[in-house]
Amino acid sequence: MSRLEQRLQGALAWWMAAPMDEKAAVALLVLPWVIALVIVSAAPAHPLPSPVR
Repeated sequence: MSRLEQRLQGALAWWMAAPMDEKAAVALLVLPWVIALVIVSAAPAHPLPSPVR
């Protein structure tokens, strides 16, 4: 088993055993980053057209 698989298994085991308040704390820390990444990835690279001369 690779190191990544071991870490994922450990994280999943922790998530299943963690109390609800710890899960909420982790979700509140991670959720804003996930939302920001989704918005940034969906936004166009250049939202405004270049000015016409």
